Amino acid sequence: MWYCWDRTPQTDKEMLQHMTAMHKGWRGMLKSKHYKGKIFEDVVASVPLGVDSSDWQTICQKWNSREEQDIAERNKQNRTHQNMTYRRGRTSIYQLKDDFVKTHQREPDRMEVLGWGDVKTSPTVPSGGLMTKAGIVL
Repeated sequence: MWYCWDRTPQTDKEMLQHMTAMHKGWRGMLKSKHYKGKIFEDVVASVPLGVDSSDWQTICQKWNSREEQDIAERNKQNRTHQNMTYRRGRTSIYQLKDDFVKTHQREPDRMEVLGWGDVKTSPTVPSGGLMTKAGIVL
């Protein structure tokens, strides 16, 4: 059974975005399983299954470059400044907390904040109450 969809610029863009995300995830898995914490020569010599040896050597050389290591170190330092996981798309958790304080004149507790990551819409509802994951207004 085959599924055919209309080829439009939008579907092409969405498919390319999906494929790019999958490829980045795969590269990240390769790096964490087969590269990190190991000696460079050993890593290059042990090519993972399903990866071409010349491609593996190129990837390892890229990861071993000074520029890539500087970027990784900078990203690592930036992650240490984050004390809450970012899970809300374009609206940061900090912005949501500020909006909550303005609306409710109090700081949200941890359970309220954690619930925001699972809600598809804004954490507040028009009545001024909180929407839980199950859609119950508090």
